[in-house]
Amino acid sequence: MISTENTAQTWKSRFVLTTILGLTTWMAYSNCLYAPLIFDDVSSIETNDAIRSLWPLSSVVEKSNRPVLYLTLAVNYAIGGLDVRGY
Repeated sequence: MISTENTAQTWKSRFVLTTILGLTTWMAYSNCLYAPLIFDDVSSIETNDAIRSLWPLSSVVEKSNRPVLYLTLAVNYAIGGLDVRGY
């Protein structure tokens, strides 16, 4: 039988490790949340008229050979426009 002390210690260890991992990940990526769109982002997002309108869905999906990508870009654009944090 597992003691409650051991279970509590395991829970605390997992919590600490998860918190450290989360903070480390946030620190690594936080500076890119305010960077401009670059490289293929210009053609895929900024100048892409296909993602400007989410409805009808067929207009988004039919304009690409990657319909799931265009659909997610259209949803991101509908929610946040060109704000980098949404992409």
